[in-house]
Amino acid sequence: MTSFAGLVAATVTLVRDEAEDGLMRTALGELSRAGLRIAVADGGSPAGFLDAVTALPGCEVRRGVSGGLLAQVRASLDLALSWGPRRVLYTEPDKHAFFAQHLAPFLDGAARTDSTIVLASRTAASFGTYPSTQQYVETVVNQLCAEVTGVTADYSYGPFVVEAQWAGGLEALPADIGWGWRPYVFARTVQRGGRITAIPGDHECPPSQRLNDEAERAHRVHQLAQNARGIALALRERPA
Repeated sequence: MTSFAGLVAATVTLVRDEAEDGLMRTALGELSRAGLRIAVADGGSPAGFLDAVTALPGCEVRRGVSGGLLAQVRASLDLALSWGPRRVLYTEPDKHAFFAQHLAPFLDGAARTDSTIVLASRTAASFGTYPSTQQYVETVVNQLCAEVTGVTADYSYGPFVVEAQWAGGLEALPADIGWGWRPYVFARTVQRGGRITAIPGDHECPPSQRLNDEAERAHRVHQLAQNARGIALALRERPA
């Protein structure tokens, strides 16, 4: 599917209801068809879902990873890195449209760069299809990341490719950092001399995810706090 040799994927899963089960099975099935080896760290999904994912070509699942999102991310990356890749694609597990329509051109574009991290980013038009609270929060996060990296980009969409030797280093982060691990990695990468490139694409919000109710707003504000914390931690660690 792609000429990106030496690439493996890492992701995390936690199925809480039937809708998530169906979405993630379908999306991960699409990712599996890309021919990548996939490291999955699961936080407690039903056995039926885990058995289905384990049966997908290329998928290896670490079950029962406790301790929250950061623990799952570390487990997935550790497993992926144990395979000796040159680069790792980190992605959330529910991005079916991205896997089906945009993965191949994104990976081909990433293969043509020598950047440390390559982000899959949304165009302005596709970003506008997301709920208003999510747009606000992710605009703030993107601006904060740009301030510390010097690269204006969409840091919040999700999938990114990272050089294997830069994919670790999360051991010192607090367990409850949540989504703040991402901007921390981006900021620390640039502080240590790495480079970031973004590849824009028309990654529209799935219609089923466009609800902007009270629960969604609370979730996004919580994400904003986590992301800001990750950036703050990276700034504290920056050499004088």
